[in-house]
Amino acid sequence: MILRQRGLNFVPGTEWSYSNSGYVLLPEIVTRVSGVKFAEFLRTRVLEPVGMKTSAYIDDNLYVIKNRALAYDKVPAGWRMDMRLGDDRGGAGALYTTASDLVLWYDALASGKLGTFVTGKLQEPATLSNGRKLTYARGLSLESNYAGRMLLHGGGAAGYRSIAARFLDQNFSIAVLCNAGEVSDARDDYAGYIFDLFMADKGLRRPASPPPPANAAGVEPADITSKAGLFVNEQTGQSVRLAAGNGRLSIGGGGPMVALARDRFRIVRPTTNFMSNDAFELHFLSNDQFEWTSMEGAVTRYRRAQPAKLTAEELATFAGRYESDDLRAVLDITAGKDGLVGRLNESPGQALPFASVDPDTFQFGPLTLRFRRDAAGNIVSLDFTNPVIRNVRFTLISRPSTPPRG
Repeated sequence: MILRQRGLNFVPGTEWSYSNSGYVLLPEIVTRVSGVKFAEFLRTRVLEPVGMKTSAYIDDNLYVIKNRALAYDKVPAGWRMDMRLGDDRGGAGALYTTASDLVLWYDALASGKLGTFVTGKLQEPATLSNGRKLTYARGLSLESNYAGRMLLHGGGAAGYRSIAARFLDQNFSIAVLCNAGEVSDARDDYAGYIFDLFMADKGLRRPASPPPPANAAGVEPADITSKAGLFVNEQTGQSVRLAAGNGRLSIGGGGPMVALARDRFRIVRPTTNFMSNDAFELHFLSNDQFEWTSMEGAVTRYRRAQPAKLTAEELATFAGRYESDDLRAVLDITAGKDGLVGRLNESPGQALPFASVDPDTFQFGPLTLRFRRDAAGNIVSLDFTNPVIRNVRFTLISRPSTPPRG
C-alpha cells in the first residue's frame, strides 16, 4: 500500500499520527544510503557500540532464536500461543531484544555514547506546521509526572507487551517485557511499581489519585445527556463520539471534558494520540451542532450524525463487489437485516455488520464506509477509513446480479 497509495491521511506537518509504515521505510532508506544491509548496519553502528549483546535484527519471524520468549493469550480452555509468525513488518517489528538491553539503550542515550546529536534529535519534540509543539519526539514520548521528566514508549503485538522508560531527573531507566496478552493494561503498573521500590528511600512517593478536574467556578453545564452521540465534521466527514456519564461529558479517544460555561467544554488532558495534542474547546450552538475551536483558534463546525432508516430495497443498492487498487483488495458488500454486511478478500467467517450512521455512511466499531455517487445518483465507489488509514478508495466493479470480476 505504501508504494501504491494515491492519497494521504492529511497534509504532511498538519497533524500527528503514529505510523508503522514509517518504520518499515526507515531500514530501506538506511540500506540504500549506506550500501549495507540494515541488520548489519544496526549491529555494527548501534548494538555493538552500546553493548546490547542480546539484541538482533531478524526479519524472518520463523527463524529459531535462542532463548526466545513465546507469547501467549488466555482463553477459556487455558492458554494458547499468540504470535504474528507470518507478519513481516520489517523495521516495524524485526528487532529482538531483552529488558536489560533496553535499559542499556536508554543509558547510552543519557551518556551520549552514540553522539550528542543522536541523543538530542531523538528527544526533540515534534512541531506541527502551525507551530504547535507535541509531546512526541522521534520514537519517544515526552511526559512528566510526580517523578519529573520522562522519556518512554510502549508497544504490543499479538500476545507481547512492552514498555521502556527513562526518568531524566533520577538518571534511572526501566524496561518491562511481557509475553502474556492479558497484562495489556498492567505493563505500565509494573514499571511504576519498580520505580517506587527503587525510589522509596529517596523520598519520592506516588501521590494519591487526584480528584477529577472541576468545572469552572459557578458553572452548571446544561443537560449533557442531550449532547451525547456521534457528530460529523462538516468539512471532512470524519466523526467523533461524545458520551455522558457521572455528570461529565467525554469525547471518544480523548477522555473527559470540563465545563467552562453552560454550553462550552474543554478537554482535560490533551494527548498526542488524540487530535495531535490539541487543547481544544467545544461550543454547542444547539444539542445537534457545535463548534470545535483549536488551541490556535481555528474553528470547525460539527453536526449530529443522522442515521438513515433504509428499506431492504434501499440497502440492496449499496450491494456489490468493490476493489481497491491501493490495497489490491476486494470488499464484498451485501444487504443485511438492519444494515450492510462487509467481507474483505472473501474472508471466511469474518463478515462485519455495518450500521447506518449518516446518509451513505456506515460504521462497524472504528471502521467507516462512506459511499460515493455519480452525478446521476448511482453509487460508484466507497471510501474506507479505520484508525490507521483514511479514505482509501474502493471502486464498484460488479453488482450481485453480475459475475464478480477476477
